[in-house]
Amino acid sequence: MESRLTLPVYAEIEITERPVTPECLGLLSDEQLARAARFTKTLRRNQHIWARVLIRLLAEKLYPDIPRHAIQIVEDPPRAPRIVLLGGVLRTSITHSGSRVACLIDSEICAADLEKIDLSRPLLRYADVAFNHETAARVKAEPDIGTVFFRAWGAYECAVKADCPRAFYWEDHEPRIRGMVVRTDLTDGWMRVTALSRKAPVTQWRPEPEVLETLAASGRQS
Repeated sequence: MESRLTLPVYAEIEITERPVTPECLGLLSDEQLARAARFTKTLRRNQHIWARVLIRLLAEKLYPDIPRHAIQIVEDPPRAPRIVLLGGVLRTSITHSGSRVACLIDSEICAADLEKIDLSRPLLRYADVAFNHETAARVKAEPDIGTVFFRAWGAYECAVKADCPRAFYWEDHEPRIRGMVVRTDLTDGWMRVTALSRKAPVTQWRPEPEVLETLAASGRQS
């Protein structure tokens, strides 16, 4: 059976306040459950859990012919988990903001960041704190500091996740990371930034939490 998704793929969900179902919790390893239990805030704990559920079910959707037990989600702190298959390893990146949780999966190093646009924040001051003097000056010189700051900040966060924060810079009105392809998207008040080690279109998957619950309960999606 062929998957309708291809690498790299970005998946995003909006989590709810209702408890995570036992079937979804059953997708997590003992290590992942133990880490989740250490979070004192319910939202942060649910972000951790749903991110792993999303990665697991996205991997299964990518490879529908591989049995669930043959797909391992291996924690790799402080980095995001790795997906271990019989034929190799996939890299992931996790990002969350409030009730939104997202992940990016690719065969090579990748990174994603999700930010809610909030123009009430002191963005000019944030730019001075977040970036070096040259980058901050370039970002602050742009006409639309609201959009520009979150594009820059999202790309910088991606560079940090890819273990190359010094490779981030701002040039020709665009955020850049040396050796990576950066894409930004502003939709419905959310800034989404992805960084890939290769040039490739990014497939999107936006399931509802109920869809993930159904897939988890099914044992293996069709």
